[in-house]
Amino acid sequence: MRPSNDEHPETLAADKKALNAKVEALNAKEEALNDALVACVTKIGGDTHTAQFGIYNGSDTTANALKDALKELKDEKKSLNAQLEEVQKRLTLLAQAPPQV
Repeated sequence: MRPSNDEHPETLAADKKALNAKVEALNAKEEALNDALVACVTKIGGDTHTAQFGIYNGSDTTANALKDALKELKDEKKSLNAQLEEVQKRLTLLAQAPPQV
């Protein structure tokens, strides 16, 4: 993989910063959803230990909606982390590329 000639470290650094901000926002949202799931499961008398990890296998619709939202959020985070990894690779390649004359 080679960086394209029109890629600039400043642009990639800005992309990286924006992706990091999105990941941080998702982390906060994930924490809030986890807290809400635990609270919901606690209220219905379920297993709060597994709920802390986004695991719920009961029939409560609210808890299931929270669990599904957590799964979607984790999938989105996985995608963003893959994008971050790609940007970091391109930044590394640009740093190693010989200067263009």
